[in-house]
Amino acid sequence: MANWRVAGGRCPEEKWNERFAELVAFQKRFDHCRVPKLWSENRLLAAWVQNQRRQFIRMMNAEPQRVARMDAIGFNWVGTRSKVRLG
Repeated sequence: MANWRVAGGRCPEEKWNERFAELVAFQKRFDHCRVPKLWSENRLLAAWVQNQRRQFIRMMNAEPQRVARMDAIGFNWVGTRSKVRLG
């Protein structure tokens, strides 16, 4: 993948890795990867998780290494409609 920069000085790969690291921290803290859609503690992570689910088919074809990394931490690609309890 090209290492080009966007506004803010970070390339898309750096931004993805940053959010992934936040997801790993979430998983370690709560023992799952079900970030609530409206999680006020980290709204960027919540939106990123939703976007990853929407982009799953494209990622399978274009970026399978990302899918593998998400799978390795137990990411649920389908999501859940039930309330997630944190704490």
